[in-house]
Amino acid sequence: MNKTLFFAILVFILSVGQSLGAPVPWPVKPAKTFFRADGGIMEISTPEEFALMVERLKTNPDESQYYILKTDIVINKGDAKTWAKNPPKYEWIPAGLPADTPYVNFDGNGHTISGIYINTEDSCQGLFGAIRGYVYNLNIVNSYIKGGNNVGALAGSVWAPVNVYVDAIVEGNDNVGGIIGKASQMVSNGLVFKGSVKGKNHVGGIVGAVNSGEMRNSDNYGSVYGERNVGGIYGGLDKTEMKAINLKNYGTIVGKVNVGGIAGVNSFNEKPENKDAYPIRAGFLRNMGEVIGEDTVAGIFAKYSRPRNVYYIPMKYSYNAGRVRGVSSVQPLYEALYKDSASCYKCVNFKEVYENGGLVAEKIRESQIDLYVDSLGPSFIPDSGKVKINDGFPILLTENKNFKYLAGKGTKESPFLISSLDDLIKFKKRSQAYTLQEAPYYRQTEDIEWDASMNWIPDTLFEVDYDGGNHKISNLYSHNENGCGAFIDSVKTAVFKNLFLENADVMGAVYAAGLICHVGNVEVSNLKVSGSVTAAYHYRETLSWMSRAATAGVVATAIYGTIRNTVNMADVSASENAGGIFGMRPRLGTVNLYNVVNKGNITGRFYAGGISAQDGNILYAENYGDVSGSSYVGGISGLPASVSKSFNRGKITGYDYVGGIAGKADILHDVYNAGSIDNLGNPLKVGAIVGQGLRYYGKQNGIWSSNVAGVYYQKDGLALAGHMPDSVNVVDSASFTATEFKDKATADKMGRTFRADEENVNDGYPILAFDFKGNGSEASPFLVETKEDLMRLSDLLLDTLMRIVYANSHFKLTSDIKFDSTDKWIPLGYSERLPFGGSFDGGNHTVSGIVRRDSVHAGFFNYLYKATVKNLGVKDSRFTADHAAAIAAYAVSSTISNCWNDNSYVYANKYGGGILGYVWTGARIDRVYNTGTIEGRSNIAGIVGYLSLYQTTDSYLVNAYHRGTVKSSSNSSIYGIAYINGSAMGGSNILVKNLYTTDTTRYMISCSAKSCDFNSMFHIKRNDEDSTGLSAEEMKTKEFAERLGDAFAFDEKGVNGGFPIFSGKESVIPGANKDSAEVVIPVQQKKVPSAFVATAGDKNILLQGNLQGKKIAVFDVKGSKVWMGTATANTHSIPVSRAGVYLVRCGKQTVKIAVR
Repeated sequence: MNKTLFFAILVFILSVGQSLGAPVPWPVKPAKTFFRADGGIMEISTPEEFALMVERLKTNPDESQYYILKTDIVINKGDAKTWAKNPPKYEWIPAGLPADTPYVNFDGNGHTISGIYINTEDSCQGLFGAIRGYVYNLNIVNSYIKGGNNVGALAGSVWAPVNVYVDAIVEGNDNVGGIIGKASQMVSNGLVFKGSVKGKNHVGGIVGAVNSGEMRNSDNYGSVYGERNVGGIYGGLDKTEMKAINLKNYGTIVGKVNVGGIAGVNSFNEKPENKDAYPIRAGFLRNMGEVIGEDTVAGIFAKYSRPRNVYYIPMKYSYNAGRVRGVSSVQPLYEALYKDSASCYKCVNFKEVYENGGLVAEKIRESQIDLYVDSLGPSFIPDSGKVKINDGFPILLTENKNFKYLAGKGTKESPFLISSLDDLIKFKKRSQAYTLQEAPYYRQTEDIEWDASMNWIPDTLFEVDYDGGNHKISNLYSHNENGCGAFIDSVKTAVFKNLFLENADVMGAVYAAGLICHVGNVEVSNLKVSGSVTAAYHYRETLSWMSRAATAGVVATAIYGTIRNTVNMADVSASENAGGIFGMRPRLGTVNLYNVVNKGNITGRFYAGGISAQDGNILYAENYGDVSGSSYVGGISGLPASVSKSFNRGKITGYDYVGGIAGKADILHDVYNAGSIDNLGNPLKVGAIVGQGLRYYGKQNGIWSSNVAGVYYQKDGLALAGHMPDSVNVVDSASFTATEFKDKATADKMGRTFRADEENVNDGYPILAFDFKGNGSEASPFLVETKEDLMRLSDLLLDTLMRIVYANSHFKLTSDIKFDSTDKWIPLGYSERLPFGGSFDGGNHTVSGIVRRDSVHAGFFNYLYKATVKNLGVKDSRFTADHAAAIAAYAVSSTISNCWNDNSYVYANKYGGGILGYVWTGARIDRVYNTGTIEGRSNIAGIVGYLSLYQTTDSYLVNAYHRGTVKSSSNSSIYGIAYINGSAMGGSNILVKNLYTTDTTRYMISCSAKSCDFNSMFHIKRNDEDSTGLSAEEMKTKEFAERLGDAFAFDEKGVNGGFPIFSGKESVIPGANKDSAEVVIPVQQKKVPSAFVATAGDKNILLQGNLQGKKIAVFDVKGSKVWMGTATANTHSIPVSRAGVYLVRCGKQTVKIAVR
């Protein structure tokens, strides 16, 4: 045969063979339907159901879809490393395109998808193409993905991936990442990549390009190759804001221009919407991989760039431990585009860095690495174990399982415990740590004496919640001539309560405080300070660039917050802004102080006050200490925002703007001064109450009102004010001699704010009187004893000033309250602008007879914000509005427990429930029930009309029942228990379980959240065709009550018609499975042992387990009953007539099985 002809035939045969062997689309035929769990979550238990999901994402992109994977999925078998040359049998066609981006919430449930093969020039390639939504708890392994632009093993584009592990080969052009190609507004956590990534522009181990969002706790172990903007974690950040926390790269990173161990480039082309925001907040970044490039190469970020009118870019607590090599512009950590446009606080380079062959930075010897740990801040410890966790380089606290911080978990339920001096030292050293900032709760369990030979230099924290447990820290010694002297230097958000700082010796430069120097938002309650607090230097001599300094017995500066039930006994001395409790507010904000007492002597030149130096709305304040200064000196404050219901008995000394209550002020209500005043200066600026009054230009409670009213002072030759403008309307003022002041009749004339000192606790002078018994603290709540008390509370919560005292306090109802038809009820927490944010304990009492009709909100409470309501019943009442419910019409981030609606009628136009109408974010609802009638147009339910769970905080709805009636005029969005919309985000958790209803409403609950336990939700049979409901007889059994958990009990006495009642036991809410700060390679989750095992046979289902004597039911996927009976042995066979998917229920367990 002719050689040429032979080779031509051979080439033809080979080409035909190759075409015959080309991959074909995955041939699995989609199933006809899913098993849809109650609430809309679709379960994927077979490849056919997985194919159906893909089909639905393509055909129904506008529908919100929720899936949970119940099995591993294998697309191809074989070794993906060979597929570039020898493709497998099947190619994968991703679901979701940019033009029709579907919304999907996909829970991998710890399962694995393997064998993905994609080889195309098309863009948006991956398991998914482009999707909106959330993917979590998924493994993708043994896969080969090659595409055009926007390529990642998980998706070309996705919003929020959490706990995703990928081991794959990923290739493309621009925007190529090991897990995600391109992300916008991404919120991610716990991503891990192994394998290799290759692309051109914006190439990263985790994400190719990201233009805003947040990345936390993610690792790259794979190699990354690109040309421009190449990084171990992400290739480039473009346009807006980004938070990058605890990211690690171990892979080799190779590129040409802008090559970094963590990221290639951070290019901010747009100024953030928040003018005060930093474009990037980065911290705890670690590169251990080798970085190789040509131009602009660095161990962490290759290049920073930003608009010139945006603040510098801060990076903190980060290090490079990988060799860096390049030709030009090579840096150990980062290259900044502009001078002073970037910084790195507490950052270290450990490995050698070369530029064009020359050594730029030397390697730190292995024996010296541990010496640099403290340079990285308190989050890091040495990698000193026998088995190195990070090749000897510093690790985070929680990465060492043997590290012991304090007893407890740092959560609200299990705070870190401080029981000794050693514990207090650990708190000081480690409380700043990143891994502890997610758990900021502390509780002191013993009195602690500080070793005064050790100088406590205060630290800066992000957030802290410290409960002193009514213990003390004595002899604290904090002297800092170069900065702040205090217990805490600065903190963004702080809560301190139940603590006594006894005999503190505090000295700072120009800032000093017994507790905190600087805080953004503070809440202090039940706190005492004694000793001395001093700012040693005059600020004008030391910090000429500063406009102000401040010193106080408790808090020196704060922008927002509340200080209550607090006493200062320390002497305070400073050149400017010296206050017994509070110093001043550094910028626009609001600080409220009430039920506060100062007994220390206060000394300052400018702005000195017994309670505050300046600023603050001050109510129920008492000053007994002497106050002296030059200008703006007052017994309560030098220059307050307002002073109400307060008095001064200390000696006041000053030159200009000096008053018994305030140096200058515009709002003074119900105050008296019985202290002497030493006038050293201009008598026209010194007064018995105020040095100079100011015209008040605002409104209170929507009406113009007098700004100086109810002011009383002791006769000593001084007028009420040194100067009072004619425009200031002074109402109800009087002066008395000392003898007259102590007369009971005088106290009676001074109104309800004051009462006579019958027990001589105030040397006979009038004492303050709250509107209720108690002081509003958790230990001593305000007592609501009568209907009049409750009506008074309603009025006080509408008062602009009095809300400061009452809106966030603790209350307890001490008796049943009954309203009649003549009573006009104005709900507590009237509106979003005037919410109730405290704690209301009903004491297991009821409020009955309320009739409330409104256009917006109607309930016992209208609007709750971060409130707690417990042990309260609302009985025989009527509520009508757009948002209506018996307990609260609207609630945000609130806790409702052991509350009930007994036969109350609710009508809502938009959102109505027996207990709550509309609930937004952070709902905690436990042990509630309704026996009333709920009617309305839409979103009507027996317990909660609408519960939104698009949030980053833990939520639960547990242990609830509805025994009333639900009706809807539109017959839509009507549910026996609740309508629940959304899902957990950012590592938060949701729990919905132990619910029952005896209403025959078509739907018991709508719940798309992954943590809804539908096996513990029960409804009464609606009709004979209802195969999933229970009969009334079944619901009235002891066994049913036991199935509902410890919070329920059998109705032995028939008080609930025989249906389960609450047991009275405290409900134990299962702990949330929070994502750990430690990043580990995910593995398939271990399965919880089942009570029985189901196996598919030839047209039968074989059950094995502890079954004898137990009832068993089998249903098809449409909910129709196939078989029901009692097992006669521990092995039981159930016949079925045809192939299909079936549900087998026995006790609390339900199993799905496919019979073929």
